[in-house]
Amino acid sequence: MLLNDFKVVNLLPENHTDMINYYKKTGLFVLAIIFFVSCNKSDYPEFETREFNKTEGDCEQGSCLDIHLKYHVIKEGYSAARPYNMLIEQRIFSKMGSENEIRTKEEYIERLLKDFEAFQKEFPDASSGGYQQHSQTEITFKGRDAISVLLISNIYAGGVHAMNYEEFININPNTGEELKLTDLIRNKKEFNKIVENKLRSELKMSPYDSWSEFTLVDQFVMPENIGFTGEGMMLVYNEYEILPYSDGPVKLTLTKEELAPFLKKQFIR
Repeated sequence: MLLNDFKVVNLLPENHTDMINYYKKTGLFVLAIIFFVSCNKSDYPEFETREFNKTEGDCEQGSCLDIHLKYHVIKEGYSAARPYNMLIEQRIFSKMGSENEIRTKEEYIERLLKDFEAFQKEFPDASSGGYQQHSQTEITFKGRDAISVLLISNIYAGGVHAMNYEEFININPNTGEELKLTDLIRNKKEFNKIVENKLRSELKMSPYDSWSEFTLVDQFVMPENIGFTGEGMMLVYNEYEILPYSDGPVKLTLTKEELAPFLKKQFIR
């Protein structure tokens, strides 16, 4: 009987008021609401941005604390929200400290303020210095089984110059849990060879050149930061990872065609 009642929906008037009255009369009003909501609701996570800005001191004339953060979080109500939001904030609020030490935004800012106050007391006449963090995120890929978020940070915590970092965070859209390279790639040994050849080509190295002659490392190392983009997959070596600071980061791109033989089956689509 219930299935037969649903079959007559296509015969109802297009007028919304008449349709609602029909459902009320037949006792199916609540069931219809549930049915239409379930058809229209998507479980795929939606993002929104959060911002935080904090400045202490005079950044133009002397030392200061300069924090500017703008990053994506998943809206509340999605199953992926809590795990991912905790993950992204942990990565952001640990850039000038230990990931195990920093737990919340409040703790992070309090710690930086205390460090800056101590710096000012020790160097009251300093014309430069202090602490700076500018971090923002970019969603580079949204797929059925993976979302890639690129966290870009410019950090200064003393020394000659600021440091730039680009960090990929790949997550499962259904759970919000982080995906590792081994979750994405099969035949990792062959995949490493493809990346090594790509890097040698980028650095204009022959297959026989020694790594120590061209880089800061003695042998090939995979980059720590790998994520999906619209073009395929981006692999990032940050400053000092394989080249001096003056050479900047090294970014490699594997096209969809190059990547396809190594992706696990669920990610090929």
